[in-house]
Amino acid sequence: MSSVLRIQKRYIVTKVLATFISLVFAFFYSRNLGIVNRSILIYAFTVSSLTWIVLTSGSTLTLRKLKPEKESRSFESFISLIFIETVVGLLILTVALVVFSNFKTVIPYRLMLLIYVYFLLSGFALIMVEILITYLQYLFSGYIELIAVGIQILLFFLILKPFDFSTAAKLLLSFNISYLIICVWMFRVFVSFDKVKMRFASPKLFWRSTKGSHLIGVSLGVVDRLDRFIIAFYFPTGTLARYSAMSSLISYFRFVPEFFSRIMISGYSLPYVVLRKHKFIVIILFTTAIGAIIFSSRLFILNFLGYNWLLPIGVFVAFGIQEILRGAYQISLNYNSKLELSLSTRVIPIALLSLAAIFSSLTVRPFGVIGIPIAFSAAFLAAIFLTYLWRNKAKGLRQIDE
Repeated sequence: MSSVLRIQKRYIVTKVLATFISLVFAFFYSRNLGIVNRSILIYAFTVSSLTWIVLTSGSTLTLRKLKPEKESRSFESFISLIFIETVVGLLILTVALVVFSNFKTVIPYRLMLLIYVYFLLSGFALIMVEILITYLQYLFSGYIELIAVGIQILLFFLILKPFDFSTAAKLLLSFNISYLIICVWMFRVFVSFDKVKMRFASPKLFWRSTKGSHLIGVSLGVVDRLDRFIIAFYFPTGTLARYSAMSSLISYFRFVPEFFSRIMISGYSLPYVVLRKHKFIVIILFTTAIGAIIFSSRLFILNFLGYNWLLPIGVFVAFGIQEILRGAYQISLNYNSKLELSLSTRVIPIALLSLAAIFSSLTVRPFGVIGIPIAFSAAFLAAIFLTYLWRNKAKGLRQIDE
């Protein structure tokens, strides 16, 4: 148990470092892209990541649970299922890009081709990382993320700089080439491990095993990206770039509740007990930290990107509150999972997603951009209350049985 926890800690540290470098890189290329082009790429990146999460999260989660032999029919069925999910994903991507081009901003033909390549390679990289986590270890996949970011920076600022491409094309090429390199590397590592042979089998075999798993991984992933879809279609194109600049800085510290959640899932309930016991101190500390992050984020965006990248201070504050509630929800729901209240970890995320969509539709028109974090904060607050009620109800039923 301790060795597994140690590996997970190292993985999270490596992932946090990779995320930080990616964040710094994003601000450098955003300044060159401009607000409109940055918004187009944010939309493409969001559609790609969300599509892969929705389609494959249940499959990869089931793979980690079952961990079938690599020569088994079950693993071959998993490969076939991923192939089908890729085809469906390409169809979803096509619809999303056509809708955006027709109703918002026209995406140039060459840029659209690069987005398709990005979708495929980023998705395959994501799946290969999940496979490596299943059969090898967390740390290896964490290093791969660091290597990928390093290759992207090297390509964008040095190797591709002399070529006569647009900034958006250079950026997508740097992403695509880096993903291609790590995909080939991960594939070679995995195939050479015990001389694995990649074969196909009926996808139905593995699909039956994923029953119920898709909902668990999808809900928070959709909620984390739903705000960007709303902004992309309800507001001028440049608003998405401004919102992304703000949210990427404030949400960087999401690794804190993720870290606590992983520790609890690994068998330690102390983090939740401590947080609950000293909840007022924790709230004060988090509020102070968020206030400092909001102030420094606005200052950084103003000095690095310029005034036209800034959203009103109220949007920053509302999003900061949303992040506090999101972290509390993540820890609370994972504590329910640790207590083996498995039904709550399926029902409550769906309730969260539904509430976020409903509340957003009610607040976005009268309140504007600030209505989105207000709606999401209300949804997270309601979901936290549901986890608390579910836990108390289960506790009461246990006492009756005793």
